Amino acid sequence: MTRRRACGYLLTTTLATTVALVAGPATPAQAANPLIQRFAADPSILVANGRMYIYATDDQGNSGTYWDSSAWRVFSSSNLVDWTDHGAPFSVSGFSWATQYAWAPSAVQRNGTYYLYLPTDRTKIGVARSSSPTSGFSDARGNPLIERGRDANTGDEPIDPAAFVDDNGQAYLYFGGARAPKVVRLNSDMTSTSGAVQNVVINGGSAYAEAGHMHKRNGLYYYSYSTGWPGQIAYATSSNPLGPFTYRGVILDSVNINTNHQSIAEYNGRWYIAYQRNARPGGGNYRRSLAMEYLNYNSDGTIQRVAQTSNGVG
Repeated sequence: MTRRRACGYLLTTTLATTVALVAGPATPAQAANPLIQRFAADPSILVANGRMYIYATDDQGNSGTYWDSSAWRVFSSSNLVDWTDHGAPFSVSGFSWATQYAWAPSAVQRNGTYYLYLPTDRTKIGVARSSSPTSGFSDARGNPLIERGRDANTGDEPIDPAAFVDDNGQAYLYFGGARAPKVVRLNSDMTSTSGAVQNVVINGGSAYAEAGHMHKRNGLYYYSYSTGWPGQIAYATSSNPLGPFTYRGVILDSVNINTNHQSIAEYNGRWYIAYQRNARPGGGNYRRSLAMEYLNYNSDGTIQRVAQTSNGVG
């Protein structure tokens, strides 16, 4: 997200306080849409251990007048009906070099290690790693993975990271806001980059605004993104993960708040899209809720437009 995204201020905590914040109790949450009875947004789906995990911006922890939360949140389910809130896997204070803004996260697993790509300060993306999907994350580098001013061609807002590991093992990090989509190769350690930051080129259709996301199906690369504020979730395809991409259409119409952010994944043989909208009392642009729908494909590989429902996949 850009100027309109979830964020947070630096917390000065003792080690004990930080551990309590990061670990948190595991508590049951409710099914259907909204997925959980807690304000959260900017979902990133990770499938592992026979469960679906959703990492999110914690809108419950912000002031309600801006996106100023200071930690991320993770939820999981084995049946997509009964969700468990695992608390905060990481907070801004876990990065010694960051000060504020716990914005849209991205999660990926590789060789038994879990990696979180976490934007802060509107100018940096850090990476935290753990042997557990829900706790024990620590700064993997000691400095940002991506930083405006230090790295070339990051754009004005290197935010909204989306990590993707291809079938051949090559990993990529997509990111960018303020209408500047970017991609860079990740090394096999998942904590360093290889080569220059490149532009993501989308030919035709609606322009990119933020919330880039990559998934792959039947050898085709699908790059989805939000088109504005408010924006639809559109998508483009390519035979190459670096593009160029060809615009294909809209997946999800604008939601009833001014930001839109999606994550797409396959789980137990079906495809799903997680997104955000205003779906709980007291909600709004700064207090968003997570939702999920089935994602269906046509025989030619194009994606059918998704209807927003209250039933969701529950």
